[in-house]
Formats: sequence, structure tokens, C-alpha cells
Amino acid sequence: MGKDIQGKKDLTFLPIAHLSPICAFRIKQAIIDAEFDTLFVELPKEAQGLLSALTDGRTKLPVSLLFRSDEAETVLPLTEYSPEYVAVKTASELGKRIVFIDSAAYATAQPRSSAASTAIEEITDSAFDSTEFFETLNDLAVRFASGITEREAAMLREIENTDYTRAVVVAGAVHCVNLKSGVSVAATLRRWEGECYIIPYVPDGSSVVHCGYNAALFKRLGDSADPFTDAATDCLTKLSSKVTADYPFEHVPVTDIINTLIHMRMLAGLRGKRFAGYTELLESAQSVIGKGEENSVKQHALESIIDAVPEGELAPGFAPPLAEDFRQCLKEYGIRGESGSRITLQILETEAHRKKSAFLRRVYLLIDDGFATFESGADYARGKDLNKVREVWHVNSVARAVTRLTYVSHLGATVMEAAQSKLDEALNETEISDAPRLASVYMQAYFLGLNDGAAFHALTESVSHVCEFRAAVAALSDLVYLIEVKRTFDGKLSKRDILAAESIYGKALELLGDVWLSDAGETNAAALSRLSGIVRTAEYLEEDRLTDALRFAPSYAEPCVYGCVCALVGKGGTVAEKMANYAASANEAADVAMFFLGCAIGDRGLLTDKRVIKIAADFIENLTREEFMDASPSLRYAFSFLKLTERNDVRKAVGELYGETEPLFFADEALLLKDEYLARQIELYGLGEVKQ
Repeated sequence: MGKDIQGKKDLTFLPIAHLSPICAFRIKQAIIDAEFDTLFVELPKEAQGLLSALTDGRTKLPVSLLFRSDEAETVLPLTEYSPEYVAVKTASELGKRIVFIDSAAYATAQPRSSAASTAIEEITDSAFDSTEFFETLNDLAVRFASGITEREAAMLREIENTDYTRAVVVAGAVHCVNLKSGVSVAATLRRWEGECYIIPYVPDGSSVVHCGYNAALFKRLGDSADPFTDAATDCLTKLSSKVTADYPFEHVPVTDIINTLIHMRMLAGLRGKRFAGYTELLESAQSVIGKGEENSVKQHALESIIDAVPEGELAPGFAPPLAEDFRQCLKEYGIRGESGSRITLQILETEAHRKKSAFLRRVYLLIDDGFATFESGADYARGKDLNKVREVWHVNSVARAVTRLTYVSHLGATVMEAAQSKLDEALNETEISDAPRLASVYMQAYFLGLNDGAAFHALTESVSHVCEFRAAVAALSDLVYLIEVKRTFDGKLSKRDILAAESIYGKALELLGDVWLSDAGETNAAALSRLSGIVRTAEYLEEDRLTDALRFAPSYAEPCVYGCVCALVGKGGTVAEKMANYAASANEAADVAMFFLGCAIGDRGLLTDKRVIKIAADFIENLTREEFMDASPSLRYAFSFLKLTERNDVRKAVGELYGETEPLFFADEALLLKDEYLARQIELYGLGEVKQ
């Protein structure tokens, strides 16, 4: 017992160790037995408004209190065996007033010492059946207490400013020692300027440890002479089931479980402990069941069981508006939200699937590790796999999604509003010259069902700022894809998009002259080939403009680019003639090889033409060893563009030309293997598995 600093009111102090099942067990009975009208508890006062959420019977633990401001973010986990939670829940059931006296401004304060924490944990592991539990814990805390801190002064002030007659104080053991002194300190108390939420699970990396063991222990306290062993037995039984289910060729014998329990009791005795706890369980299981192997599957399985933190659930109405809207959207779109299930969407065929896809993509934009993970389909953010018309999503936990959405609840009250804010942020952070990124943002806006006006305006404005040919082609590719999808969905072409595409197309042609002598020959050739494909499929882009531009490509242009140009504007005989001329006139064998590579990028079908094959074979036959080593990687790369059927066509053509199915490269395989330079080049190009 203690007096407040005014000496007028009675205070009963119940010191605790946070996240201790023993403390939680003792707290419940102590509060039931106490006579009081007010409970003061060491929880941040900023969370006082969440008291009804914590005590609502529909809220399932674990949950956490999330405190967020512009400067800091703090997460306070609460489990079913958290003494603070048990105190609040019990007092609420008794109809008592509950006051939170801590502050989030001090939530990140450093602990007094690891020695104090260790000592308190030890006493709570061994005195669970002591009738003098709190006195024992208090005596231990006195050893580590020093002067009252600013944080404790803030707690005292909350107590002083509350009108009560008899009260119970539930706080950390060392805090209680200083609070009982009743000596205030002159200090400028901190203020928390931020928001507070309750989230339905314990975030990864929190201070909740060996949750599975502690939860089992808490359920058995008071019902057994040795709840520690009962909790260990529960964990080992779950281990046996998990190993059998997950690893068909592994099992945990009953004898190993029995020996583990015996081993852990003996280990506790050697350490002078009355009961074996979490540490003894883990070490004994590693020795007996894991046979001393650190990485055994059985040991990993046990750790996953005793470290498992289940997901909580909030009572309806206590999540922020964004999370509540998310739950409503799940009902609207008929998404059950069962973890582990899959959703397959045919977005081209079904309008309802398109709407569901837009919702899932909005959530995915807000929380990339949230409710649904994107498995396959078109990636509009990166402009990849745009030919895929079916989407597959893997559904994760609703509780996790609610938590993650709480973190971004400042973006808006609805999923639609928040996603729009997120997209606007991405738009504002993108440089005006980054046309590919702006095009992807514009494309995302359409497929997510968001307002795309600002994104379209930024994309059109960026045209005059683009300074790279490849960037213009990438932006044009995404825009043309979007135009075609809109035509499929809406049944008509978008005039404004076509005008924008024509503008970007013109910019690409304007920048085409910069690629002739650029060092990035291969990537420019790929972009050029891509541009040609876009123009051929988009009837609203004049193909003659590109053809005319390519006619001005100089013969001294970068070899790979020039080869691509020849493939795009010429026909089989014409290209073969240019190949022969280039092979005869080029100064370097490597340039000829890059020319062949450019031809393959522009039209890989050319490499199956007998005339082209003969030119390549004649070129190779006349090379010196050093020239062959320089040219070989690019030649191998060129022929790696071919599909299997096309490679067979090459073999057939070689057979007809030379009377046998020899590989195209006439060189001793042993010579290739021994040449370190060639080996490095082949590895650089990723051609180790490419067949000749």
C-alpha cells in the first residue's frame, strides 16, 4: 500500500513485468480481491479513447496500439497474457473507472538495465504460486530503482489530477518503486503530437517473444501443479503433428517427447530453477529431438510453434475509416478474404472481374505486402507481361491488411481516395522528363479506376523534355497498349490518347538520329525493333515516317543498330547482299558479329535464310583464331534468338549446303572450352546453355 503525495487517498501498487503470463495471472486475482474505484495503468493516455475497443468482447488478441506522428512511430503489443491488458479487462468487467497514465512521448525510452529485466523475469518464472508475489517483485525492483524519472513524473501528474478515493496502480516494477515515493521532479513534460490507432495483430520484430509457449502457459496457470511442463507438453505435441504433416519422411517419437521433458526438468535443476521454462524447453528439444543439429527441420518446426504470434481481430467500428471501407469493399466485390486462397480473374471477358481487379490493384498500391499478392498477369507499374489477359492473386490475411491500411490511413477515408493520393504522390515524385514512368502511372490510373487527368497531362507535357530515344519508345509502347485495351473494353479509340501517341512517336523519330553512333548499340537496336513492331500494329501511327527515317541511317552507324535497320527495311535478298558487303568491308570481325546480332534483333527469321547462313559460315571460316574469339559471343547471342523449330531450320539448311548437319560454328569444342577470354564473354552474355 502507499499514499499519494497529498496524503489523502489510498493507492495500491501492483508491480508487473511486461508480457509475463505469471504477472497477468496474479494481476487478475489481485484486482478482483482489491477494493477500489479507479485503476491507473501504465498505458499511454493518448490511447484512452481506445479503451472500449480493448474491452469489447468481439476484439480478439493479440492487438497493438499504434502511435504515429511526423517524427516517430511506436507500436505497443498487447497479448492475452499482458498484465496491463488483463488488468484493464478485469477492471472493466467489475465496472471500475480506468485511467491510462503513461504517454506515447516516452514509449521509446530506454529500459533501465538488462540486468533488471533479467532478474524480474527470473522471479516471475519461479514464484507463480507465491501468495507474496507482488511483494517479492517489489523487493527485487528496489535493487534497481534510482531517482524518479521525467516519465514517472508524468505518471504522477496524471494520478494527482484524477479525482478518486481508492485506486490500484498497475505499472512496471521499477516504476512502482518511484511512484510510491511520491516525490515530483521539476521537468518539462513531453507532449505527443500524433495519432493513435489499435491494430489487429502484433507487427513483425516486436518485443513479443516465444508467444506460443507463453500462451500455452497462461492457459494452464492455476489449473496445474506444474503449468510450465504442461505448456511444454502442448508445444511438443503440436511439434509432432506439424512435423508429420509438413515432412512425410520425418516424425517425432513419443520417447523423444518424454526424454525432452525429463531433460528440461534436470536442466532447470542444474540452474537452480524451480521450474523449467522456455529456454530449457528449446535447449532440451535441440539436444534430444534435434540431435544437436542446429538446422534440423524438427528444431525449426518447434521454434515456429513457440514463436508463433496469432493474428487478432478488432471489434467492428474501431478500425480507421480506410480499413472499414476495405472491409466493406470485400463484401461488395464478393471477396471472402480467406488466407491462402487464390483469385483468378478473366479481365477481358468479364466486367465484374475488371472491377475486382481494379480494387485489388488499389489495395496492392497502398500496401505491397498486404491483403492480396499479385502472382501473375500484366504488370502495369513496370510495363511487363502486358500480353497476359488473365490475373491470378494469392489472398493473405484480412487482419494484416487492416493493420497495413492503418499505417496509410492518412491518405484517405476510402480505398479509392487513398489510392488516388498514393498515385498522385508517385506522379509528383516523377521527373517531367521520365516519360516511361509517367506513362506507367497513367496506365495504372486507368486500370485502377482512378482519376487519370493529372497523369495524362504530365505525360503530354513530358514529350518536349524527353532526351533519350529508348525512353520515348518505352512510353509509346505503354500508351499504345493502353489505347488497344481501351478499344477492347470501351469499343472505341480514345482520340486524346492517339494524339498523345502521335506526339511521342514524333519525338522518338526526332531522337532517332542520336542512336546511329551511340555506344549502346544493342539496347538501341532492341528499342528500334520495338518501335517498328508498335508502328506496324497501330494503324493510327504512320509507318512511312519510320521507313523514311530509317533510309537515312548511315552505313558507318553502330554495327548492331545498322544491322537492325537493314533487317527492318530490307528483304531477304537485299539484307543478304548488305551482309556480304558488310562482312567484306568491316574493319573488325566483332563489328560484323554485332551486325549479325542487329539483324537477329530486327528480324530473327533472317537467320534461317540459306543465303544468310552461307554468308555467316564463309565469314567464320576466314577468321583467325583471335578474330573468332572476339566475334563468337555476339554470333552465339544472335542465333540464341531463334526458337527450337527455327534452330532446326538452320540445321537443315546447313545440311543442304554442306551435305551434313554440322554446327554453324566450325571450331574445335576443346578450343572453345580452353579459351578463358571466350568463356568469360559467353558467361557475360548468359549463353552458357545456348546450343550451337
